[in-house]
Amino acid sequence: MQLVLLVAVALTLSGCWLLVPPSTDPGTPPAPPGAPDPVLNQRPLAVFEISHGSPIVGEEVCFDATYARDPDGVVVAYRWAIAGHGIQTASIVCVTFLEPARYRVALTVQDDQGKWSQENARTLIVTDPPAPPGCGSGGCS
Repeated sequence: MQLVLLVAVALTLSGCWLLVPPSTDPGTPPAPPGAPDPVLNQRPLAVFEISHGSPIVGEEVCFDATYARDPDGVVVAYRWAIAGHGIQTASIVCVTFLEPARYRVALTVQDDQGKWSQENARTLIVTDPPAPPGCGSGGCS
């Protein structure tokens, strides 16, 4: 505390005033203006990759959330909502779609302080397998 008073006196004599907020730890620099409050728990980020960009019926597709992250902690829980496959809770989930359609895949993650992310959702288009060579809409020749 004496050091702060001496600095304030020295600055006062030079014509400048500096208000220094009290600190419980003199070795910790003050946070820059606009920095987030370190006491607040930030929301984790639900990030995932899909193993196949254009999956076909009967093909296994994996969804990988190991890239999900938390800026002030760690991700501890995963919640997948995959159309036709219910709720899954692993970091990597693999499913097989049996019908051609558009499927909604959504992920939310929870951090070690209990906060859930915003939902990250994508639409996956699953198509029929291509017809074998020599086959068309009229059948195989």
